[in-house]
Amino acid sequence: MRELHKVNTDLDNFVYTASHDLRAPISNLEGLLSLVERIISPKLNEAENQIVEKMSTSGLRLQNTIESLIEMTKAQRNMEEVEEVVSFKEVLEEAKEEIRHLVTSTKVKISEDLQVRELTFAKVNLRSILYNLLSNAIKYRSPGKVVYYV
Repeated sequence: MRELHKVNTDLDNFVYTASHDLRAPISNLEGLLSLVERIISPKLNEAENQIVEKMSTSGLRLQNTIESLIEMTKAQRNMEEVEEVVSFKEVLEEAKEEIRHLVTSTKVKISEDLQVRELTFAKVNLRSILYNLLSNAIKYRSPGKVVYYV
C-alpha cells in the first residue's frame, strides 16, 4: 500500500512539474505564431492562412490543457496554498515577466494603476490568476489594440 501511495505521489509530482515546465515553451510558440500571423499572414493565400490559424488554435488548446492539468493536479494533491500578506505589485511583476516574450512579440503595452498595495492571498494562486488574465487579454485582444490597464 505504501508503495502504491509513493507511485501515485511521484506521478502527481511529475504531472505537476511537467505541466509547469511546458508553460514557457508553449507561450514562446504562441508568441512566435502571433508574429507569423502579423508579419507573414498578409503574404499568404487563404489556404495557408487557415493552416496558420489552425496552428494558433492548437497552441491555445495545448495551453488550456496544460492549465487544466495543473489545476487538476493541485486539486488531487489537496494543495491548499498558505495565505500570506503579499505585495500586489511584486506578484504582478512576476506574472509580467512570465509573459515578457508575448508582450514583446505583440508590442502590447501594459499600464498599471494599482489601488491595492498588499493583500492576504496565496501568492502562487495570485500569480497564476494574474498570468492568466494578462496572457488572455493579449491573446484575445481586439485587432490593433495595444494598451491594457491593470
